[in-house]
Amino acid sequence: MPRFKFPIGVKIFVAIWLVVLVVPPLHELFVVNRILDGYLPGVRADARALERRFPNDPKVLALTVESRYAEDGAALGEKQVMQRCLDNYDALIKRFPRENWLRAERLIFLARYPVNMDYEGAAKRSTVRYVDAPILRQALTVTRDGEKLDPGNAFFPWIEATLHFGLVENDLGVAALQKAARCERFEDYVQERNNQKLEVYSRDHTLLFEEKLAINTSILLPHYSQMDNAQKAALQVALDARRAGKSKRALEVTDAI
Repeated sequence: MPRFKFPIGVKIFVAIWLVVLVVPPLHELFVVNRILDGYLPGVRADARALERRFPNDPKVLALTVESRYAEDGAALGEKQVMQRCLDNYDALIKRFPRENWLRAERLIFLARYPVNMDYEGAAKRSTVRYVDAPILRQALTVTRDGEKLDPGNAFFPWIEATLHFGLVENDLGVAALQKAARCERFEDYVQERNNQKLEVYSRDHTLLFEEKLAINTSILLPHYSQMDNAQKAALQVALDARRAGKSKRALEVTDAI
């Protein structure tokens, strides 16, 4: 009687999990420590302990903002959690005004929450709680401050455009896109921030491969979705202009997309 052969993929899967369960450091990583979303193995380091050791390092303090966000999520409502996290970022930015990556991280964090932009095909759900106008206007100030420190970076005017379209200030949104188009580069500081996390956590202990993998794969890029929606909103402005017989305006807007 022929013996049943398991597919090679099943064998590899079982082997990986045997290693995770048998090797103590890996087992500890998987069972005890988690990244914020609870899916990937985390890092065996306490952000609060690092904060006590390095109380004046913005790279470390930004990690505690993330850890507090995770803790608050279990006890507070969504809007309260968002506002508290934004307030924590604002406090850090005020303390370290030259660290422009903090502004970028604050703006990227806000992009996790939906902004109500107007364009054909936009999904309008009555149950969705869009970001309030005062929060969007506060973020506009952050983009302008960031642009002053890094004037050739298209990231800040791009985010400015998403905020204006969310406020239904479509002409200002188009103007921000035109400004972004004139910039020489796009830098959202995501890779820089990721490298910072690797460096900070390595102060606690030599990172395992799995820990480095957890950090490298926990990158969130919600701002790209918002930027895509801003393009759709700008295209809607161009279509409306063309339908109104304003061909020159339609071309100007199209050039900015």
